[in-house]
Amino acid sequence: MLVQSTSVQAMSIAVLIAFSLVAGCTTGVEESPDAGILRVVLQSDPNDTTIESAGEVLTVSASDSFGVTIFQGRAFRDTTFAVLFKSLDSYREQDFVYNVLGQEGGTYREYVIFESLVPPGEYDRLQFGVTADLLRIGTFEVPVQLPPEVHPSIDIDVDFFIDSDETTEIRLSLTPLSSVVRFRDTFLFQREFEVVGVN
Repeated sequence: MLVQSTSVQAMSIAVLIAFSLVAGCTTGVEESPDAGILRVVLQSDPNDTTIESAGEVLTVSASDSFGVTIFQGRAFRDTTFAVLFKSLDSYREQDFVYNVLGQEGGTYREYVIFESLVPPGEYDRLQFGVTADLLRIGTFEVPVQLPPEVHPSIDIDVDFFIDSDETTEIRLSLTPLSSVVRFRDTFLFQREFEVVGVN
């Protein structure tokens, strides 16, 4: 019995020493800082309200539409990137169609095209896919497409910083009608975007 008791005591001491050593050690891996929120807002340029067709100037009304599809958002830090989602509740990438001629309160409507958790740090570029669909102003109705050989993804150079637990908002402006150019029998979407604010 004495041998067994000594054996149990030695085992207990060994466990306590091992626990003390482990408790005093560090793994060298720091906790990841909390993510921040990146929100990207799109609004068409309120001054871009007319387009010419067959010598006639057409002006946008509240009932007109121009479908623009936005998808596959990325926030870049040099060559690495964070994937952007439509909203904080989203868990997969999707395509969304926006009526960039849609109106609210007498001006073009604002759309939150991305709102996503992003690791904190400095970023230098946004990238997302943009294609067009049908442009309809009154009785004028034409399909619009990207120019041949143009990739659907567009890069927008913009420097911004994501803080932990804070929201950074990037505001983009699109000239929807100035971006549409007639080429022979087709209408091409040149995608004229501009960064108008980083908050």
